Amino acid sequence: MRLRIWDVEHGACAMLQHINGQLGGRLAMIDSGCTDDWRPSEYIAKTLGRNRLDYLFITNADQDHMSDLQGLWDAGIYVHGLYRNPSYTGDQIQGIKQISGDLTNDARRYVSACNQYNQPLQDPFDNYMGGITARQQCGENRGAVRGDDREDPPSAVGARGVDQRDCPGPGALEEHGQAGTAL
Repeated sequence: MRLRIWDVEHGACAMLQHINGQLGGRLAMIDSGCTDDWRPSEYIAKTLGRNRLDYLFITNADQDHMSDLQGLWDAGIYVHGLYRNPSYTGDQIQGIKQISGDLTNDARRYVSACNQYNQPLQDPFDNYMGGITARQQCGENRGAVRGDDREDPPSAVGARGVDQRDCPGPGALEEHGQAGTAL
């Protein structure tokens, strides 16, 4: 399992990739925030050489959480599954967003996705990404974020984050696969 987190100045964009041997397996992304110098769509297409994103989590319908959403489609990246707050429809979020003015291209794409992605996935994230355990250690603070607990599965990925500013230096966040070996 490989976890990458990018500081996008106003938040974070995270990618979690299941690794099978030397091959990259399923890819999940939490929020699609970007900066002037970095875009997740370019990273996926050019660095990873992929045209598919298996799971996309939009944690909040604000622009800073979806600022490269349209870029994914423009880059020809197929998004298989979208996880979002299911308490509103695309039309409802469009009405809310229009109170502030015209919708951005990313917000229009999100509205469309809310209406388009409305069926349960045949291969949900929690069953098809393998067990995930991320351990953090920062001074006296220690903790674990477990994603492989079947009795009490987390309701959202990233239920507890790590602020790298609080843990300076390499190795502040250790990534572990199902067997618990460092990647």
